[in-house]
Amino acid sequence: MRKFSQIMKLCTWGCMFTALVCFASANTASAASTKKSKRAKKKGTLTPCPEWNRSLCKDWYACQRKDGASCARLGRSYERGFGVKPDLYKARRFYRRACRYNSGQGCTDLSVMYYYGRGVAKDYALAHSLAKKACKLGYGRGCNSLGALYYYGWGVPKSIEKANEMAHVACKLGYGKGCRNIGWLHEKGLGVAQDTGKMKTYYERACKLKYGRACADLGRVYETGVAGLQKDPKLSKSFYKKAQALSEKACQRGSMYGCY
Repeated sequence: MRKFSQIMKLCTWGCMFTALVCFASANTASAASTKKSKRAKKKGTLTPCPEWNRSLCKDWYACQRKDGASCARLGRSYERGFGVKPDLYKARRFYRRACRYNSGQGCTDLSVMYYYGRGVAKDYALAHSLAKKACKLGYGRGCNSLGALYYYGWGVPKSIEKANEMAHVACKLGYGKGCRNIGWLHEKGLGVAQDTGKMKTYYERACKLKYGRACADLGRVYETGVAGLQKDPKLSKSFYKKAQALSEKACQRGSMYGCY
């Protein structure tokens, strides 16, 4: 009986020792896990990419590292459904982040969403503010968008002179649509003197910058002899052909600006 009692004591102490060892091990593992979590937090662990598209995931991680251009590309992918299901909420979120990281493209694309009311209520004042920031960042399309707001008087007092000024800034930055708009203002004599020479110069510059509508404008003026310009059917046909080729490429890229 005495022997049995000793055996029971040994078993009890053994179980207690085992429990203490397990408890200590658990505490050690928990501490290690906490340290690892703190280290990861300190390093700034990136949120895993939820998409299967490798190119998009590359931008996903770069955006988390505050690369504005990558955030803007992500926004465009979600807006237009490039490799992912279209999602205007996500598009807006990434455009906003891109703009915060000083991406002119991100600011402009976000401005356009508010301008047209794509997935949001129309807000011309906000569209103006975002386009203005994009233009200050040296992004030509942002300057041109700013000019459009002045031309129509949306969110700002209507001013064709200001629209012309912004179109010139956009054109100097190499944005073809800005050059085309200057040519169009000179063709119509809106806010500027009607000038066939300047009209032709700016249409040609825009066409060289691969803005298809300007090539189509040149086709039209050479076809009809606008403002006394000598008709040239052969030249007209070549410009129409170039316009069509540029439009088809723009449509394939999913560009809403060059596709018509």
